[in-house]
Amino acid sequence: LSSPAAEVPADDEPAAPAAEEGAPIAAAAERTVVVETDLYRAELSNRGAVLRSFVLKEHLARDGGQVDLVRERPPGEPLPFALVDAAGEPLPLGDALFAVEETAGRDATTLTFRHRGPAGAAEKRFVFRSGGRFEVELDVERPESWALFVGPGLRNPSPAELENRYERRFAAWSRTGEVSDTDAREEEVPVVLRGGGLEWVALSDQYFVAAVRPRAGVAEAVLAPQVMVPAADRSWSFHPAVAEPPEEEEDLPREMAVLLTPADGEMALSAYWGAKDVERLAALDWGLEETVNFGIFGWLAIWLLRGLLWIHDNVVQNYGWAIVLMTLVIKVLLLPLSHHAMVSAQKMREIQPQMQALRAKWRGKLRDKNGRMNFEAQRKMNEEMRELTQKAGVNPAGGCLPMLLQMPVLFAFYYLLIAAVELRGADWMLWIHDLSVRDPYYVMPLVMGATQFLQMKMTPMSADPMQRRIMMMMPIVFTVFFLGFPAGLVLYWLTNNVLTIVQQTIYNRIEERRRNPPDAQPASAGGRRKSPKQVASK
Repeated sequence: LSSPAAEVPADDEPAAPAAEEGAPIAAAAERTVVVETDLYRAELSNRGAVLRSFVLKEHLARDGGQVDLVRERPPGEPLPFALVDAAGEPLPLGDALFAVEETAGRDATTLTFRHRGPAGAAEKRFVFRSGGRFEVELDVERPESWALFVGPGLRNPSPAELENRYERRFAAWSRTGEVSDTDAREEEVPVVLRGGGLEWVALSDQYFVAAVRPRAGVAEAVLAPQVMVPAADRSWSFHPAVAEPPEEEEDLPREMAVLLTPADGEMALSAYWGAKDVERLAALDWGLEETVNFGIFGWLAIWLLRGLLWIHDNVVQNYGWAIVLMTLVIKVLLLPLSHHAMVSAQKMREIQPQMQALRAKWRGKLRDKNGRMNFEAQRKMNEEMRELTQKAGVNPAGGCLPMLLQMPVLFAFYYLLIAAVELRGADWMLWIHDLSVRDPYYVMPLVMGATQFLQMKMTPMSADPMQRRIMMMMPIVFTVFFLGFPAGLVLYWLTNNVLTIVQQTIYNRIEERRRNPPDAQPASAGGRRKSPKQVASK
C-alpha cells in the first residue's frame, strides 16, 4: 500500500491526540487525502470525513474514462459515509472540517478523522487494505440521532446504460445465508432490514458492487429508493421516492441508497467495493458472489467462465478467440451425440419413400365421410410408422438432440457475457471492441443467419412439407433474436454453425461414397458390370 498523498499539508491541522478532553478539534482548511492500493485509488475529504472518489484501476468506463464507484452529485448532497438524519438529510457534522491523522503500514493505511465542536463530536476511522477491502469504524458522541449514508447508486452510468435493460441496478442483502435483492426501478417505499442476522448489504449493478458488512453497532439498514433528477452540470440530483410520484418523475431513472442506523453511538463495518470478479468475491467468504446473476444455468456458466479464463491466460490472450476455442471444445465433447443425430437423420432420409407410401396408404382413411378424425386409423398409421423407424434403427427426434443440448450452453453463454466483468469491454478484432454488447453494424448476426440457413440446407430433413417450412424458418427467427444479443454470444453460435457445416460436409461425403463406392465400375459394352476381381486381374 502506498502512503496517502494530501493536497493540503498536515501542518495546518492540530494534532488530534494532543487535544485535551472536551477541547475543540477541527481542521483549519478543507483537505483531500488520497490512498492507493493494488486495485483502487480512494479520495476522502475531511469536510464531513466522507468518500469523494473510489476509482478502480483495472477497469474503464464505456467512454474510456475511469470507473469511479462514487456517483457524481451536486454540491451539498451527502457523499458515501456521511452522517445524516433518519430522512437522509445531512447533519451539521457533514459540513464540519475533521482533523486527519494518517498512519501508513505495510499491510494497511489508516485514516483517522476527528471533530469536536458546536456541530457535535465524532471520530471516523478508515482502514484501507488490498483486494478492494477496507474497514470503517465510527464513534459519534453528538447528535444522538444519526445514520451512516452509503450511495446512492454506483458509479456514473451513461444515458445509454441507464436505459439498457441488461444494466440492472439493485440493492442486495444477505440474512443468515439467504441472499435477496430489490430492483431500484420497482421500489417506491423504503425497505427496512433489522440488524439481527444481517450479514451484508450492497449496492450493485451488472458488473460492480459496493458492499458493507456490519461487525458491530448496526440496529437496522434502510434501503431508500431515490429518484434521479437531472442537474445543471449534467450530473444527477437525488430525491427520495414516494409511493405516488408526481407525473414529471414517473419516467425518471431510480437508484437505491443505504442508511445504516446505529444501535448506540458506535458502529463498525467491513466493506468491499470493486468489480464482481467471481473468484475474488468467493475468496471473501461473504457470499457476495451471489450478486452475480448467471441465470438458471449458473453452474454451467461458472465452468464456461473458468474455461474461458484458462484459455485466455494460457493459450490466447484475446477473449474473442478464446470463445472460438471454447466452442470447439464444446463441439468435441458433444461429438458422440451429434454423430448419432446425423446418422439418424441420414437413415430418416433413406426411409422417407416408405414413410410417404404409408401416409398415402392411410390418407383416405384418416377421416370419415363427414370429415371427422378417425382416431383408430390414426393410431394404426402411427404404429406402422413406429415399426418402420424401429426396424431402421431411427429415432425421429434424434436430429433435434444436438440443438436441445446446445440450449443450456447458449443460455449459460448469454448470462456469462452480460454478467462476467472479465468480458466487459473485451476486444476481439476489427469493429468488435466489446464482446459484451451487440455488434454495432449487425454484420455478425447476419453472417450467423446465413450460416444457419446453409446448415439447414445441408442437413437431411423430413419430406413433410410443413416440417421443412418450419425448419427453414429457423435461420430467420435466430437472426432476428441475435440482432440485439452480445457480440460474444453471436460469435459462439456462428462458430458452432461453421463447425456443424464442416461436420455435415464430411458426413455427406462419406454417405456419397457409401452410395457410390469408388471401386464400382460402369457397365461394359455388353451390359455387364466388371467385378473388382476382374479389374484387379488386369
